[in-house]
Order: sequence, then C-alpha cells, then structure tokens
Amino acid sequence: MGSDPRIDIIQATDAIFPWIIGTFVKSLENQRSFADIDRHLARAMLRSLATRLLAHEIVVAVDPADHDQCYGYAIGDAANRILWWAYVKYDFRGRHVGRRLLEALLGDVGKSSISLAIPTSASRHLADKWFLVNQSELLEDL
Repeated sequence: MGSDPRIDIIQATDAIFPWIIGTFVKSLENQRSFADIDRHLARAMLRSLATRLLAHEIVVAVDPADHDQCYGYAIGDAANRILWWAYVKYDFRGRHVGRRLLEALLGDVGKSSISLAIPTSASRHLADKWFLVNQSELLEDL
C-alpha cells in the first residue's frame, strides 16, 4: 500500500458529472447481474440511474493543484446515513482516498451504521472496512 496522497475533497461540479457517469456505467456494466442484458440496453439503464444519482450529495477527491484531476468520488445522503456509490481510481485504492471521501460525505467513519444502496464487491469492501453495514434495498428511493 502506498502513502496517503495529497488530495482536496470538493463538492462535485457540472464539469465533473460526465466523468462520474462514465465511471459509474463502466464499473457496473461488467457486474454479473448485467451479463445477460444487451450491452446497449444495459448502458442506457445505467446512464439513467447515474443521472438520477447526481441529484444526491457528491464529494470528489481531486489533486490540490488541479481540481480537474479527479481521483474518486462518493455519492450519498448524509442525513440518512446512506452510501449510494463510491469509486476510487485503481492507482489510489488502498491509500485512504475512499475513507476520506466517506468521512467528507457521512462524517466520522467509526463503527457506526450506514445503508449501502448498490452493493458491489468494491463498495461492500470499502463500507465493511469502516462501517457496520445495513444492505437494504434502497434503489426505489432514487
């Protein structure tokens, strides 16, 4: 594991939204649950879901010298302790970027309870490491 990178945590901006949608779609379209769905239909469904996620709070890890250089993001609802989605670029995983995003989004990441809305292996690992997770079905709340 590498050292903690120097990052700033900012609120997502309109300029960052296309990157967020793209990484969300790419991350999920390779999940087993989409294996039997036509690729074009799966992408359209995921883009629609990603667009609805943009209505929630989004924090982004960026390079302090260049806020256009993004390292990861987390989408959630702090008031209800819901983590909708988290993504960290591969080269920054294991370097506490995810933890800093979760802290910025949901506050203290001591062993408190959150709900994980879209449980994938990566988001489950991140949340299980820092939280006691309630994996409820929250997608209808979008």
